[in-house]
Amino acid sequence: MDLLVSYLNSVMKILILVLVAVLGGFILNTVFSSDSVGSTIPFAALILAMTIVLGIIWLTSIRSDGPHLAFIAVLAGVSLMLVIGLDIFRVTGDIERMNSVFKFYLQIWVLLALASAYLLWHIAHNNRFFTLNLAWWKKIWIVTLGILIISASIYPILGTKDRLRDRFNDQILPLTLDGTAYVEGSIYHDENGDIDLTADFEGIQWLRENVSGSPIILEGHTPTYRWGSRVSIYTGLPTVIGWRWHQEQQRWNYRWAISQRIADVDKIYRTTKSSLALDLMKSYGVKYVYLGQVERLYYPGEGLKKFDGDLASDLEVVFQSDEVTIYRLREEGL
Repeated sequence: MDLLVSYLNSVMKILILVLVAVLGGFILNTVFSSDSVGSTIPFAALILAMTIVLGIIWLTSIRSDGPHLAFIAVLAGVSLMLVIGLDIFRVTGDIERMNSVFKFYLQIWVLLALASAYLLWHIAHNNRFFTLNLAWWKKIWIVTLGILIISASIYPILGTKDRLRDRFNDQILPLTLDGTAYVEGSIYHDENGDIDLTADFEGIQWLRENVSGSPIILEGHTPTYRWGSRVSIYTGLPTVIGWRWHQEQQRWNYRWAISQRIADVDKIYRTTKSSLALDLMKSYGVKYVYLGQVERLYYPGEGLKKFDGDLASDLEVVFQSDEVTIYRLREEGL
């Protein structure tokens, strides 16, 4: 048995040396090659090599927490391999690796967060983190780690407040994890007129509390970076057309269809021909029609009167406040 363990340890050391040599050669080739694949790979590869070596050491050690630490090394190793892979591979047709980076980095940050959380707990376990008997270089490392954690925490806590304060005229907003808290008492100054977000949000709250499944919502379309697509964003329900530029990015060869949908939404709200509006809503499978401040600002005129007029037999009012009315297409109208 001892001979077998010794043999396995020797093989493991050889594999580690080979791995380090390969990664080292790759890093040098990347750094000095004229056709470099980017600056991310050498840094990530170096950390990956260290992670793999530590993981193997932990896994083959006799310490009781070895398997736990080895599993953490697997989490970190997978995330680092994804980082390297994203600099080499991408989905065909992706826009400058945009979707690849966005989607995979969500998983990368989750894996690294889980690994970091466990390792921080492991370091601090049994108060070893705070003991004064540590070597001087360990104290420096702990202080540096503390500075990094504190500095990284500044943006999510204060950066969001500054962004909202800039957007809503120095309004002081609370620290909260509620992504809709800024709506309370806020006025959005659209180029077409002011929008009371609290009043306009009442219908969205009703939909969130009363609608199940994924029925299609009809809501007004606005230019980019306005209070548009707010119903689909805050309910998760599909809409006829979302943010134009994002839709065009994802469906570049079908930009004509996106323009057509925008034009059709405009027709539904503006036209005084009830039959045309109803036919268009049926063609898109619309179940609910949202009529709020955005729609009144962007589609002024006689067209909005048809929802309570000629279309009254096809639509039923399911929610109404001072600023928002929500209609549902009757089953026989679908």
